Amino acid sequence: MKPKLRLTYESELKVSFLLLLLFLVLINFGALYLLKVTKVSLNKEFDQKLATVGNSVKTLYKEIQQPDEILLRKALNELTLNSEVEQISILDFGPKYDNPRILFSTDLDEAASVKRTTDKLSSVDWGSLKKGIPAYSKIIKEKISFPQNEERYYKFYFYPFKTKEQSPFLIAVLKNQAGNLAILEKLSKLEFFFGGLGIFLALIATFGIIRVTLKPYKEIKHKATEAHLVSEENSTGEIDFVVKTFQKTIDELKNKEKILKELYHKTSEKAENLSRLNDYILDSMSSGVIICDREGKISRLNQAAEEILTLKSALVINSHYKQILGPENPLSHLIDKTLAEEKIFTNLDLEVEKPSREKVYLSASSSLIKDDQGQLVGEGLLFSDISNVKKLQEEINFKEKMAALGEMSAGLAHQLRNSMGSIMGFTKLLKKVLKDEPDNSEIIQNIVTESLIMEQLLAKFLNFTKPLDLVLERVNLKEIVTESFHQTSEYTKRKDIFLATPAPEEANMVMADKLLLKQCFQNLFQNSFEAMPNGGKLQVSIDEEKDFLRIEVSDQGGGIPAEILDKIFNPFFTTKEKGTGLGLSLVKKIVNLHQGKIQAHSQVGQGTKFTIYWPKEPEIKSVAVESKEKVYYLNA
Repeated sequence: MKPKLRLTYESELKVSFLLLLLFLVLINFGALYLLKVTKVSLNKEFDQKLATVGNSVKTLYKEIQQPDEILLRKALNELTLNSEVEQISILDFGPKYDNPRILFSTDLDEAASVKRTTDKLSSVDWGSLKKGIPAYSKIIKEKISFPQNEERYYKFYFYPFKTKEQSPFLIAVLKNQAGNLAILEKLSKLEFFFGGLGIFLALIATFGIIRVTLKPYKEIKHKATEAHLVSEENSTGEIDFVVKTFQKTIDELKNKEKILKELYHKTSEKAENLSRLNDYILDSMSSGVIICDREGKISRLNQAAEEILTLKSALVINSHYKQILGPENPLSHLIDKTLAEEKIFTNLDLEVEKPSREKVYLSASSSLIKDDQGQLVGEGLLFSDISNVKKLQEEINFKEKMAALGEMSAGLAHQLRNSMGSIMGFTKLLKKVLKDEPDNSEIIQNIVTESLIMEQLLAKFLNFTKPLDLVLERVNLKEIVTESFHQTSEYTKRKDIFLATPAPEEANMVMADKLLLKQCFQNLFQNSFEAMPNGGKLQVSIDEEKDFLRIEVSDQGGGIPAEILDKIFNPFFTTKEKGTGLGLSLVKKIVNLHQGKIQAHSQVGQGTKFTIYWPKEPEIKSVAVESKEKVYYLNA
């Protein structure tokens, strides 16, 4: 059995393109054929029309005996209009056909008409005319100047005929427009030219496309031959083998792509888990963390940093740290220095102002973030809120200072008191000795008065410096506030200041030493009275929190300058002419004895507000019992 003839891929491709080219050639020749058939049909119809008109001219000429030129011209004009022929002329060329003469013509310019008509006869077959066979001219182009300059195409029909009286032939010349025939003639020429040109270009394009199309295939085939996938000797089924081989390669690539996608998915999931774990670790830290890139843009902010600095992570990510923290913020200076010097800093105590203008004390450290090549890519900032530690340290320092002051001044005060006792004794003795001298008696009385004032001051000082014993009991805070206000009003004899207190009564019970609590509020109120020489309102608010009561005492005085606000609780610090500087110091001491805290907020011209955080249940160190009720003692 003979094997089937099978073309190679190259041969199949070439044959396909050649068949396509042949198809285009056939289409072109088909168009030429249709155009030719149309032109022949139109020519035939045109010639038949002219032949009919020529026969009509012959009939008219014979019917009019002794032809009357006027009558014949009229008949020819009517025939021209009816047949839509542009011009009809009858010519007599004489016996030898050398002297043309127009017998009749529908053209008024007969001389020009004779010239134009005889010019057309030069292209006519005279042999056919002499035998009585009609003839046609070619399509002729003429320039027409009326009604406008244009070119028209005409065709002439020469129809010879005889009469009984005349011999040889007369020739009827019919002139008719042949614009459609001229257009077909031009189209035939253009079709032939462009059809041939198109076939030539298509042939070139076919060979070019075959070359370009086969180039990658030949390269593939060459690579396959080098890889011994196909042989040069037997290439009948090479295309199938190459296609199968590359299909196998594509399948392998798809499998590898699938594996890569799985690896990418696992890697992405792992990276996402690591990122989520990092987020969990950062957000679980009690210290604040801010991470910036080398350009200073914040890339990470943990939850503790948001709470400490009152920021929102979504609003600060990708923003510059100076834009968020402020250029003068100590944290900004620390980041600047770390990035500029590429040096880490640890355990720096910084006082930072939040966006809310509230100050907070931070312990901050900075670190450098580098890549595998050791290049700096960013900076990390770790900080903790040590405001409570700072305040506790200040309280400890205050207590230590008070203890040292008490120990140091107690002996001095007792010595001064003894000296004042001696002065008082000698003064009384002088008063008895000099009782008969009025001038000296007045001087001695002044000495006694000043000595008594000094004695009272020393008593206050000793009372401030000595340890206090607290007798704790459950008291109504609102009642204490009201009583303290009225006692202060009576003591200062001021009736131009009124008290504004909260309405609820259920949140007013606390454990406190009633006498010391009264002393605390009386000192605060006296300070507020002195700050409002022209009268005003003293606002007291009490708010219950979880473990303490927040008490706010606000006045409408002139306020305290910021530079001395931190000193007002120091002993003997005063800005008043007759002040001792012990009133607010005693207030702070009483609050501290009850494990509470006191803060002062003030702006010049807007008054002062004291905020006391009073614990509901202070920690008890010792207990004693008197009579029928429990009395608690807390040694300061």
